[in-house]
Amino acid sequence: MKNPKNPLIYIIDKSAAYRLQLKASLAAISLHNLQFFDNTEACLDFGGVPDIIILDDIQENECMSGIDFLRIYQNRYRKSIFLFLSTNNNLDDAVSAIKLGATDYVVKSKVGLNRLTRRIDKLVQSQLFDSKKKKFLKTAVFFLGTFSFLLATAIILYNL
Repeated sequence: MKNPKNPLIYIIDKSAAYRLQLKASLAAISLHNLQFFDNTEACLDFGGVPDIIILDDIQENECMSGIDFLRIYQNRYRKSIFLFLSTNNNLDDAVSAIKLGATDYVVKSKVGLNRLTRRIDKLVQSQLFDSKKKKFLKTAVFFLGTFSFLLATAIILYNL
């Protein structure tokens, strides 16, 4: 994620009511950098590369399902995390989404919304941890390098 403290999240879902529920659920875990689309084409027209894409698998009256979207645009969004939503509890669709690189496939329901919110929170927290770990390692390497340089200099000076 480019900014783990405030990840950019695209939400592609035809249902305005469900988009509002998602907005409220994500706001509850302090995620506000959200962009909403009612279809995949609007998302493509918008441009940019989000950190997370929450995608309704069933795009009514559209020529492209969520699975098709992932299949066609996975290279464009290769750094994005895909989370699928569906009103359809279809195991074949879930397996297809996961095989194509989706992180999760959630059936729309109150339980599903809670699961999705927890999943996103865990993803963001793990990215924050990884970011802090990388900073720590860079600092440790810098200090170790500095210490090694000083030690080598002291040994050389001692032997002169």
